Amino acid sequence: MKHHRSVRYRLHPNTRAKSEKLLALSGACRHVWNHFVGKLRDDYAFYGQCNYRWYSNNALLTVLRRGHKDWLQEYSANIVRHSLKPIETAYKKFFKGQSGLPRFHGRYVTDPSFTCPVGTFKLNGKSLFI
Repeated sequence: MKHHRSVRYRLHPNTRAKSEKLLALSGACRHVWNHFVGKLRDDYAFYGQCNYRWYSNNALLTVLRRGHKDWLQEYSANIVRHSLKPIETAYKKFFKGQSGLPRFHGRYVTDPSFTCPVGTFKLNGKSLFI
């Protein structure tokens, strides 16, 4: 039996620059989510199927970061790439009939957030290093 564990941290940066950097990182993750949700919706509407696998979208994200959206290279590739994981889960549920298509994330509707995969952060006392 698999057990999944997650820990949530609410970050309170002590400088305005750190706060803006974290907000920009969450915006980059939201942008990647919305880009791939839109792409997969278009593929599903046009072809009747779409390739929602994480590994395939990973390769497309690399192309996107290097060619079309150069500003994405300012942020950690692991954190931005990890925002694609829930898309695969959402599409698996959709094709099983357990939920609808994934929705776009609005800028002001949801709280700014991002997921850090294991190894991209370090907790030292009261400080979190990303």
